[in-house]
Amino acid sequence: MLWCVALRSAPGLGLAELSVITTGKALFLPQAKLGKYVEERFTEAAPQACIEAFQKDLQQVTAEIEKRNEGLDLKYEYLLPGLVENSVAI
Repeated sequence: MLWCVALRSAPGLGLAELSVITTGKALFLPQAKLGKYVEERFTEAAPQACIEAFQKDLQQVTAEIEKRNEGLDLKYEYLLPGLVENSVAI
């Protein structure tokens, strides 16, 4: 694993290496956001319709969270769909 070699060669990154290992995420790999599918695996009409419906639902969730955050000094952005990565861990 290239990222593991890179972290081991840098001095003083013990916690960063542990974080990468425990979360299973490589710092160098881009992560797809929730509802975004980089690979074209779902090309049939039925899955495409489901994906579009899911993305519309995510837009509604985003709008609702942003509306609730209006006027707040400390905004709650933890579960904004645009910040959550598309993963089996959710």
